[in-house]
Formats: sequence, structure tokens, C-alpha cells
Amino acid sequence: RVREAVVSTQSTGHYYITNNLRTPSTASMSQPTMMDGLDGRSNPFLKLPQGDKIQAYYIWVDGSGENIRGKTRTIDSVPESVDDLPWWNFDGSSTNQSTGENSDVLLKPISIFRDPFRPGDNIIVMCETYGPEGEGHPHPTNSRHECAENMEKAADLFPGSEIEQEYTPFDSHTNRQSK
Repeated sequence: RVREAVVSTQSTGHYYITNNLRTPSTASMSQPTMMDGLDGRSNPFLKLPQGDKIQAYYIWVDGSGENIRGKTRTIDSVPESVDDLPWWNFDGSSTNQSTGENSDVLLKPISIFRDPFRPGDNIIVMCETYGPEGEGHPHPTNSRHECAENMEKAADLFPGSEIEQEYTPFDSHTNRQSK
């Protein structure tokens, strides 16, 4: 199931995005504008037709444990569930997740969200990282895997507890938190 996301951007005022619809939070703005951090300018590529294809933006936490990395994959249709998405890979030597020999790191899709930055049915795919051996071999930097296993084992002990991933948008010009 694809979930909805709520995001704000400071370059044009706050935008609350639900079901990929953009609504300005300030009454003075007559038409919502698609912005993507290009110094306040509209990105003309967001308006290009995609046909029946969608963009799936796979994101993961890199070897620092603090930074998010991502790359986009074109897929044929909106997935019904996360299980419909293919695993993917990347060279872990560029993200501090390998030393260079056998540097493949695999991306396993864990959850799907509507992409609040790209129009249409595009999605963001939250991923876990695995070693080149695949399933059953979480990458040493994949702390989510062990945490999820432990939370499942203790589900009866802590009803209603869950892990929340939280992200804070920053203004790229001032390096301050967006309002």
C-alpha cells in the first residue's frame, strides 16, 4: 500500500502534500508552484510526460549512519505492495559501506510512500541494505534489520511501541531548519 507524505518547503511558503496534491498554506499565493530546491525556480523537467511509467526513488542510510543516499529507478506501474518492487544494488565504496573489493551493496525495499516532490504516481522507496550474499545477510551498517527483529520478538511486551524515522528539512541556502 502506498502511504501519503506531508512535506514543507521554505522557498515558496509551506506546502502540505497529501495524495500528491500541493496546496499552499498562505492565502496570498493564488496557484501552487512545483519547486525542488533549484534556488526558488521551477524545474521544467517535472512537467515532462512519463507515459505509463513511474519513478521509484530508492533511499537508504549510508555508512556514516547519518546521511541519506538515493537513486531513481523507472518501473512499469505503481506497485500494489512493497513485495512487488525489485531489489537493487549500488557500489558501497562511494558510501563508506565497503572497501572496494566485492563492493556491491543490495537494497531491499521496506516501505513505499507517494513522492511529494514529483507529480503523478511516483514513489519514494525506503530501503534496508544487505551484503552481496543477499537475503539473510544484512549489511553491517543496517541497524534497522536487527532492531526490527528485536521489536517483533518483544511485540507482546511493548504493545503499541514502534520505530519512527523522522526527517527535518533544511534550507540549502542558510543551513537552517525550514519552517
